[in-house]
Amino acid sequence: MPDPAPVSREEQKRRTRDAITFAARGLFVAQGYTETSVNTIARAAGVSRQGFYLHFSGKAQIVVELMRRIGPEILAMYGDLDEVEDPDVPAVRAWLEQHAHVWHRYSMEFAAMEQALAEDADVAAEWFAFTREIVSRLPRALNAQRRSGATEALARARLHAAVMAVDRSFHFLFLRGHTEDQDAELTALAEILSRQLAH
Repeated sequence: MPDPAPVSREEQKRRTRDAITFAARGLFVAQGYTETSVNTIARAAGVSRQGFYLHFSGKAQIVVELMRRIGPEILAMYGDLDEVEDPDVPAVRAWLEQHAHVWHRYSMEFAAMEQALAEDADVAAEWFAFTREIVSRLPRALNAQRRSGATEALARARLHAAVMAVDRSFHFLFLRGHTEDQDAELTALAEILSRQLAH
């Protein structure tokens, strides 16, 4: 049996970076962002502290990495929302239910982000910039806002506020487990978004 092909230096770096990210993700959820040290992450990933710092400047950078990994899927979903021909309440509600699947699938990543947001200004700035980037995936909604007489700044602010409403509501519904009024909450969010998306 031939020897396996040697792993390239770049592939080894990628594997180590992935191992650190995976270890940190689990630790953030298990013991919290604050309680998780770089040393603990390095040990769990099987690297030295020095090895950790070859890949990340600190644990906040890992959270930013997690955000960037799931970001394209979230942006694509908002792009799909903007393409809904008639964004009435039932159509937007159906989209919210699909979006909820993303929050369930990436619940560990979202939990780590939420903890880091409260403690690290860089993580908070990254997430806020990302929520603003979502607005750029809503060109039809922006045009509709402008046609209604809104300035560019107001059009973007309205849509950003709606995106933030989804983010905060989903945080409490799907990360904190406050699902007692989930049906009404999703309908209310659909009403808010529908008003802002109306073409």
